[in-house]
Amino acid sequence: MYEDEFSGIDMDIIRAICKELGYTPKFTNVNFDSIVAGVSAGKYDVGASGITINSERAEKVLFTNPYIKAKQVVLSKIDVASETDLLAMNVGVQTGTTGDLYVTDNFDEEKITRYTTYSTAVLALKNDQVDALVLDNGPAKSFATKESLVVSEIDLGLEDEDYGFIFKKGNTDLQKEFNDAIKKLTDDGTIDKIINYYNDANGDKKSYYSSRGESSSSESKASASNEGAESSLLPMFSHSAESESATVGSLIDDINNALFEKNRWKYITTGLKNTIIITLLALVLGLITGIILAIIRSVHDMMGKLTILNAICKVYITVIRGTPVVVQLMIIYFIIFATSSLNSVIIAAIAFGLNSAAYVAEIVRAGINAVPKGQLEAGFSLGLPFASTMILVILPQAFKNILPAQCNEGIALLKETSISGYIGITDLTRAGDIIRSQTFDAVAPLLVVAAIYLMIVLVLTFLVSRLERRLKANAV
Repeated sequence: MYEDEFSGIDMDIIRAICKELGYTPKFTNVNFDSIVAGVSAGKYDVGASGITINSERAEKVLFTNPYIKAKQVVLSKIDVASETDLLAMNVGVQTGTTGDLYVTDNFDEEKITRYTTYSTAVLALKNDQVDALVLDNGPAKSFATKESLVVSEIDLGLEDEDYGFIFKKGNTDLQKEFNDAIKKLTDDGTIDKIINYYNDANGDKKSYYSSRGESSSSESKASASNEGAESSLLPMFSHSAESESATVGSLIDDINNALFEKNRWKYITTGLKNTIIITLLALVLGLITGIILAIIRSVHDMMGKLTILNAICKVYITVIRGTPVVVQLMIIYFIIFATSSLNSVIIAAIAFGLNSAAYVAEIVRAGINAVPKGQLEAGFSLGLPFASTMILVILPQAFKNILPAQCNEGIALLKETSISGYIGITDLTRAGDIIRSQTFDAVAPLLVVAAIYLMIVLVLTFLVSRLERRLKANAV
């Protein structure tokens, strides 16, 4: 019996290999661009996700002998006749794949959208948020069958690729065991049966399981769309891998390679620009919307008016604060703005702004409630209407009280934008992921990204501290 939720070419081949070797696989779902780094660090015994054998990855990990060949194709709603036609399109890719490397070398960055999974990329394609995807032929055919899309096998100037499973450097015993099992399963036709099942919508998985003398209990959940190269799954065994002390370059050299080789620093600058734009726009939207929500709720609390609006505001605040921001981001991007021509950065700013508004509303409301009620009465005694009293008397005092809390909300908002990569935006965190997927080194890009975030937070904290001191001086 197998874990039903994990199906695909790579997973089924792993299961067949484990059957031969007497292991029980334990699958862990991670992003494709994290596999090499995870195996290299010894977090997993084996990496399996349609990983192309190349010299750059071979410097970090050991590969098995090839178990399948693949090539890059184009997936779109229409037939793409040539590479020239493709170059005029906005394209999507999965981060860290050969398709990613191809578009990086041949497209302007503004035409590229990178996604963490193939399924997210296909959803964006169906919603016309990209014109085409560049990906491996295996998952492309599977998605084309299920989603009524078109696979165009045009000449991209790329050679066919060999896939291999990967191991930590020094783990040669497990590498040899896998190589022997791959040869046996290739010779008896098992691997071909698995591949044919996933490449053919009418494929018969029973023939594979019956040939192994096993149950096909996972068959009901294994569909042509669940391609191993998309699933990014790693098996872990109880097998103890050999340790090998790897030669690690200095941190300065690693940072130099991460940033300045092939001008990778441009990813950081692009990501920083998008992060700042999203944060600032979201901060403004969140502040304006939050103040409006807070005033409506405060008017109801003070005067018993705006009952219906107050109820709507309470529901909004409850829903926003009760659901994850990443879910809200994806709902707004893939559902509410699915057919919109708005820039993804603007859509993200709207999503984060609406999320922030719920928290700002409660912060501002608390600030208003902290102002003595006599201030409101004093405004009335001067002949000021409620709106003028609120704007000229109450809110200025409330803002002084809530400034530290609002600063914390701004910092939290800045860090929340790090999930923008879920909708294909190259924000600061995603820029680090892209660099990591190209260098297969996690330390340098992550440290650089963390340092930039820290510097921004320190600058914001300094500016708010200056503002607080000035407000206190004016009050005196």
